[in-house]
Parts: sequence; structure tokens; C-alpha cells
Amino acid sequence: MANAPPHTPDRPRPTVGEWLLVAINVVFVVMGLIILPHEPDGAIVTIAFFGTCLVVSLGTVVRKLRDRRFSADTIAVAGGVPIRPSATFMPLLGGWLAILGVVLFVFGHDYPIVFRALAAFIAVVGVVLLGLSFTGRVPGGFLRFDPEGLTIAQRTWAARIRWDDITGVHEGELSSNAVLLVTVADPTRLEIAPAQAHAIAMRDIGRTRGLMGADFMVMARHYGIDLPVLAGTIARYVEDAAARAELIPRLTQSGTRTSN
Repeated sequence: MANAPPHTPDRPRPTVGEWLLVAINVVFVVMGLIILPHEPDGAIVTIAFFGTCLVVSLGTVVRKLRDRRFSADTIAVAGGVPIRPSATFMPLLGGWLAILGVVLFVFGHDYPIVFRALAAFIAVVGVVLLGLSFTGRVPGGFLRFDPEGLTIAQRTWAARIRWDDITGVHEGELSSNAVLLVTVADPTRLEIAPAQAHAIAMRDIGRTRGLMGADFMVMARHYGIDLPVLAGTIARYVEDAAARAELIPRLTQSGTRTSN
């Protein structure tokens, strides 16, 4: 097996800036509530915008605190079963952006035209996300754990990575989003499906390496899985060859396939 480093992440605490951002958002939301009886339109804009920022910033702080407390003796997963992105995350995100944009546009009539243009843009982005979600365009891809290796699939291609070829499993961040980073020994030797997408896959992998210093990046939130759980599961099968037997699908008495 390739010499994969032990999975010993140093999970960061929330930064002072992240705590400060939470506090600022709380202050503006409270100010919006105070002026609501006197200036309802401006108050609604303030509450909608900074309330959204508060949810996002507070979510980052809570996630980091939760991840730092995470520990598990054993992490396992069903083998041979595609783990697909959450079916609700993108529609909820699109719906919220659409509503937020409309609220900012309608109640921000006294704001500069640039602000209203930004509000319209947010609404359009939300509508587009909703459309892509309902037509099945997003989210795409899946993860699959097999005895032979890990499959990381994008919307147009899938890469099968042998466990022995994984040289790094790390927890990272991109714009305050928790991301899984996977490095492999030689990306050119990966099994890509469909075969005609090999060049596209190599291009995408190269871009990821240039951006994140790893060959693959997976947004844990898209799958509704905490990053420590996802990273710890992959690291376990990389480091413990005997544990991979758990991923062998079994036949039940009815003839259907199941997993340990």
C-alpha cells in the first residue's frame, strides 16, 4: 500500500474574525427589529440581509466547534452503494436566494440602483438554482465505497481510485465551506468513466490541484455529511486494508445485494 499519512487533522477553532462577524450581524438584526415600527421597509431589508449573513456566519462557527469535538473509535459505510448529494440542499438554497432577492428589491426601493440591481441578480441566481435542481442538473455526482477503491463522480465523469493509490486525505476549507481533499499517487493512471471523458477529468483534476493542492475536492455539505465523518471513513479504509472486507456486497436469501 502507498504510504498514506495518518489521518490526524488539526481542526481549527472559529477565528476572531468569524466571531466578530456573528456579533456584527446580530447588532444589525437587532437594529432592524428596533426600527421596524418606524421604518418598516428599511427594517425589513436590514433584517433580511443581515439575518441571512447571521445564519451563514453562525453556521460556520457552530460547524467548527462541532468538528473539534468529533471523535469516533470506528467509522464504517455500506459498500457498493452510491452516496448522492442531498436532494434538498440546492432547492432550499435556490429558494432562499430567490426570496431574499425579491425582498431586497421590493422593500429596497429607496436604496441606490446598484443595490436593487444586486438584489435582482440574487433573485435570478436563486431562480436558476431552483430550475437546475428541479430538472436534475444539480446536484450531480456521487461517492461510492468498494473493496477495491473509492469512486468520486462529478456530473460528467467518475474516477475510480484504488485505496492503495490514495496518498493523502485531509480536511480543508474553501470560502468557509468544509471540503474533503484527496491526493492520489498518479492521476493519469486513474480509471475514468466514461473513457472519452478522460481529458476533461484530467483538466478538472489539474485545476483542483492548482487551487487546493489536492487532486479531488468534495464539498461535505452537499452530501449532508460532517467533514470529520467523511474524511475519517476514507482514511480508515486507506490505512486498514483488512477493513475493506466490510465493503463487499452480500447476497440476501431473496437474492438482492446488500452490504455489511
